[in-house]
Amino acid sequence: MRIYDILLLVKVVIYAMLDICIKNDDGITTYKDIDYTKKGNKLLFNTKDDSYEFIIDKTIKMIKENKDSKISILFDKDKKTSGLYEIKDINTSFNLNIVTNNLEINEKLVIIDYVLYIEEEKTGNFNIKITIKE
Repeated sequence: MRIYDILLLVKVVIYAMLDICIKNDDGITTYKDIDYTKKGNKLLFNTKDDSYEFIIDKTIKMIKENKDSKISILFDKDKKTSGLYEIKDINTSFNLNIVTNNLEINEKLVIIDYVLYIEEEKTGNFNIKITIKE
């Protein structure tokens, strides 16, 4: 196999659709039939206001960004991890702590249950469910 052929294999990109449901203490937000791109272990998609990047392995790194802010979070089941919440217009950031209570990953479904803390103050319980439709 030639180097060019290997590079083509590595850069395989899959375009398909997904549904995402985000629950928090304030309610439920659901997005249906969202186009997404899969590049290796990265899942990339946009909702009306936000762009998301999920880097999926045994853990999940989520980067959520919009015109006002950027949130970077690491989910690792039954562990406390850290993240960062950046507010763009005032050029400031806050440390995040995340306790991941449940993390399920397979080819068609990602479920993340977690508690989010900003600067050690609990901000809420969250559940993200991503259903992948190819």
